[in-house]
Amino acid sequence: MRKFQRITKIALATLAALILTTSPALAGKKNDGPVQIGQDLQKNKKTSESLFPIVILEPGAYVLVTNLDLTIDPLATADTDAIQIAADNVSLNMNGFSIIGPGSCTGSPVDDCDPSGEVEGGSGVDACAGEGCVKNTTVVDGTIRGMPGHGLRLGDAARVERIRAEENGEGGIGVGGNSAVTYCQAIRNDDFGIAGGDSSRLTHNTASGNGGPGTSAGEQCFVAGNVLTGNIIGLFIADNSGYLENIVTDNNTNVSSQGVGDPDQLGKNLCGNDTGCP
Repeated sequence: MRKFQRITKIALATLAALILTTSPALAGKKNDGPVQIGQDLQKNKKTSESLFPIVILEPGAYVLVTNLDLTIDPLATADTDAIQIAADNVSLNMNGFSIIGPGSCTGSPVDDCDPSGEVEGGSGVDACAGEGCVKNTTVVDGTIRGMPGHGLRLGDAARVERIRAEENGEGGIGVGGNSAVTYCQAIRNDDFGIAGGDSSRLTHNTASGNGGPGTSAGEQCFVAGNVLTGNIIGLFIADNSGYLENIVTDNNTNVSSQGVGDPDQLGKNLCGNDTGCP
């Protein structure tokens, strides 16, 4: 009897081990934490299809567990997005990983990128790939480099933190209204570095060498603590927005207003060799 019980315990333990080792790699259950996204997790797609775009259809939390490298996918084209977000209320933690596209840019400020974004190019993370943009998207902690389109293209009420967007063929980081972009870097993108829609907060970012404005701010925005250098335009800001404690220097044009008047200086800014800005 004891021998039978011992054999039964061994059999049950073996069965449990088999169940654990044959569980799917993609953790999609609610009690498993954030849904994992990784290039190796996409390889169950048909070999006749590109691994990209990865489409997020449900609200919730998602996390990268590998780099996403479009350059090693032979079926990805210049208009292929890496990640498309098609639901409101999505949080994407890039977890220190990178989205890598096939592009590169020359000049500082940028004068050319290949592939170019003149035709709608693929973006790193695109929340506006459908008929309109989804809202309440959060993207944090990663790098997006060499995409033919935008690095990030998000809708209203977006939050972006600690993202580096570099040498993308259109803009670096673009968000809709009522959004926040903070502690990000936008380096040598073909168009704007960072762009925020109306009533957004753009704070503590660095933008340099971009082929358009380092930072572009819509109406009623708050722009503070940024370093904007070596861009075509340092700060392109609506005349009813406010800015303070920015360093805006060595741009072709340091500060330019989007309206007929001047934006409000809420405190000191360094523009060129002067503490005064337009």
